[in-house]
Amino acid sequence: MQIIELVKFLGSSAIIMSGVIFIAKKIIDKSLDGAVEKYKASLQKEADLYKHNLNKETEILKFDLNKISLEYQSKYNTLHKERLDIIKDIYGEIINLDYELIKLTSVFQGPEWKKTEHNFEIRDLIIRFEKDFEIKRLYFAKNTCENVEKVIERMKTINHNMYKAKLQEETNQELEKYNNTVTTEERLQPKKTWRELEI
Repeated sequence: MQIIELVKFLGSSAIIMSGVIFIAKKIIDKSLDGAVEKYKASLQKEADLYKHNLNKETEILKFDLNKISLEYQSKYNTLHKERLDIIKDIYGEIINLDYELIKLTSVFQGPEWKKTEHNFEIRDLIIRFEKDFEIKRLYFAKNTCENVEKVIERMKTINHNMYKAKLQEETNQELEKYNNTVTTEERLQPKKTWRELEI
C-alpha cells in the first residue's frame, strides 16, 4: 500500500509540478512578451528619433545647398553683368575711335585736313584703348581678341598713314615756295593717300 500511496504522492506531485511549470512557463512567456514589446517599442522610438534627426539634417543640408546655389547664382549674375558691361565699354571705345578716324580721313574737311594735332589725339586714344583692352582681354574668347588686335593695328596704320600724308603735303608746299622742284605725282600723292584712307 505504501507503493500505491507513493505512486499517488508522486502522481499528485507530478501534476502539481506540471501545473507549477505550466504557470511558471506562462509567467515567463508573458514577461518575455512584455520585454520583447518594450524592446520593440524602444527600437521603434530610436528608429523614429533617428528618422527625425535624419530628416532634420537633410533639411539643413538642403537649406545649405540652396544657400550656396543662390550665392553662386548671385556671383555668376554679377560676373555676367560685369562681363556685359566690359563688352559694352570695349564696343563703345571701338565705335568712338572709328568715328574719330572717319573725321580724320573725311574729304569734307577742307584745308583743315593738314593739321596734325588730331592725329596725336587719336594716337593717344588708340594707345589708351589698347592698354584698356589688354587688361580686359580675359573676358573675351581668343578669336575675338585676335580680331580686336587686328582692328587696333588697322587704326594705327590709318592714323600713321594719314599723318605721313599731312607731313608730305606740308613738305611739298614748302618746296614749292622756294624752288618748285615737286613733281605732279609728288604733289598729288598726299591727297591720293588721304582719299585711299577715307573710311
